[in-house]
Amino acid sequence: MKELFSKTFIGSGEKELYELIKQALENWNEALKSFRTKSQTGHFPGKPQINDGLVLVAGILEKKSSFEFIERFLQDADALESFVEKFEDLDDFYDSQFHIWQSLSTALNESFKANLHALEKRSASIKGSTRAQKHL
Repeated sequence: MKELFSKTFIGSGEKELYELIKQALENWNEALKSFRTKSQTGHFPGKPQINDGLVLVAGILEKKSSFEFIERFLQDADALESFVEKFEDLDDFYDSQFHIWQSLSTALNESFKANLHALEKRSASIKGSTRAQKHL
């Protein structure tokens, strides 16, 4: 719990542990679903990691009894530990940087697109003058 979710378990029973882990994984699951929705709106990073995380979390959350749930959680502990860093990166990107990327993408694909012809023409004339200088 502490390594994955930065939470300390202070309870004493299986049910309390189950509820704490379940809530944390449900939070991850909701966040990952939100990231997936945002990632589908354009060319944004992390799509494979989001899908892998959803599969990993769903495999645990599908267990209904607290014993089976905790057992599966422990079985997937290594995978969860390696995923936690990816989750933190995804969370940082989709919660903090996503809107900036959207703005840049819009500027690149819409605002600057109007200047594409002029830029290509300028690039062609620069290449032409470079070739001419080489022949001199």
